[in-house]
Amino acid sequence: MSTRKAVVIGINHYDHLPILSGCVNDAQSVASILEEHYDGTSNFLKPHLMVADGAATAISKADIKDAARELFEDQSEVALFYFAGHGDLDDESSGYLCGSECKAGDDGVLLADIMRMATKSPAINKVVILDSCHSGLAGNRDGVDDVAEIKEGMTVLTASTAKQSSFEVRGVRACSLRYFLTH
Repeated sequence: MSTRKAVVIGINHYDHLPILSGCVNDAQSVASILEEHYDGTSNFLKPHLMVADGAATAISKADIKDAARELFEDQSEVALFYFAGHGDLDDESSGYLCGSECKAGDDGVLLADIMRMATKSPAINKVVILDSCHSGLAGNRDGVDDVAEIKEGMTVLTASTAKQSSFEVRGVRACSLRYFLTH
């Protein structure tokens, strides 16, 4: 088995939350990088790229959840989930990934749902990369602060801790994770 699957999501357009400017660009760059190795040989075959740069290409929380479910349901060598966009935190320390239609942030996709899908996946290696506010909550055990729960075969990379906001650098069309990785 040498299947490598990826879902790459970048959301700049939000109906009710502040518009972002670098997430679509980052997602396109990540998808391009995943397609082939430095020597030009094939790496991930056709990463599933989802970008929202306007109302016509909006990505709902249901779209995000469906894409993650499809990614993690099959056995593969690697299943990689990448999200760049708004993230939020509620009063009970639950983290969320925001779809284009989200109004308050805590009406998005629960990070715990994404992590549960990845943990239960038959994929050998599961990679979750989150460039959003409060994305550090992704590895926390439900209901327990400061306790990470990452299983063997899981890699999680986040742009912020559970309590931090991520940010865009004005004038730079890149979200925070890419900015820090390249500077």
